[in-house]
Order: sequence, then C-alpha cells, then structure tokens
Amino acid sequence: MKPDKTLDLCGVFHPYGLILCKATLASMQQGGTLEICIRDPEATKDLLTILDRSGEVLLESEKRGDRFHLLVRKCSVSIQPKEKKMSNIDLNSISPASSVDARGSACPGPLLEAKKGIGKVKVGQVLEVLSNDTGTRNDLPIWAAKVGHEFLGFVSMDGYDKLFIVRKK
Repeated sequence: MKPDKTLDLCGVFHPYGLILCKATLASMQQGGTLEICIRDPEATKDLLTILDRSGEVLLESEKRGDRFHLLVRKCSVSIQPKEKKMSNIDLNSISPASSVDARGSACPGPLLEAKKGIGKVKVGQVLEVLSNDTGTRNDLPIWAAKVGHEFLGFVSMDGYDKLFIVRKK
C-alpha cells in the first residue's frame, strides 16, 4: 500500500519525533495513511503506544536494514482497553482453540503474532497469547476492540502473561 504521506524520523530527537508524528496525523484527513521511518527501537515502542491510545491503526510494521517502517491509518475514535471481565479462576479454566507463544518478542511482536493467530481459530473460539512484554496487556484489548473481537483478560504467570481473545468475526 502506498502511503498518503511519509515522515522520516531517523536522526530526529526522540520526544520531538513523537510530537511531529502526532502533528502530522492531526493535519491528515480521516482514513489517510502515514508511513513513519524511525531507527530507535525505544522510540518505535513509545510511538506505537501513543498511536494505540489515540486510536490510530497500525497496518504494517517492517524492519528494513537499520530502520523500522510503520504504516499507520488515521482514525477518529479513541479506544481504551477494557478491564478484565473474568476472574483469574475463570480465565485459568479456559481451554483455548489455539495458542501463540510471543514470549521473548517485544512490541509490536506479540500483537503481530495475535493478528496471525486469530485467523487460525473459528468464530466463537478462544486464542491464547503468551507474552512477557507488559505492553501487550494494553495492546491486545485495544486491537481486539478495533477489529471486533472480544478481549477476555489476562492471567499473570511466572515471568509472562496468558492473554485471551475470542474471535467474533
């Protein structure tokens, strides 16, 4: 997909780059796409957190050489993650139809694994995501709500989380 705009943040001071990105998205029309090029992995993680909280949709994420290329769609609705709906006892009793192990993967890895994994379960079935990246606790409920699935909650294990999503469509 060819983006409407491209923003090269390589070599830009980290906090300024985040501000520049938000300002660029604010100036764009609804549904427009922005390609963001960035080198710093920490800045990439911060940028994805800000985009998720503001409702922007990450369409693609790719590493080319020493740069990360993110393709983002501007959206108007800000979606906040839902609180846990079930108790740990209920969540521990779930038998998922499929499980993806994203332990050892940093943002956006667990989210990308969940996107791939949800296609392997039937509508109404549960996907379990294993992740030791604490940002996944926020990322998965936001993503699930955006695409129409149901986030059930998470259970903290020894050094990682088990997160549960019901495929709704």
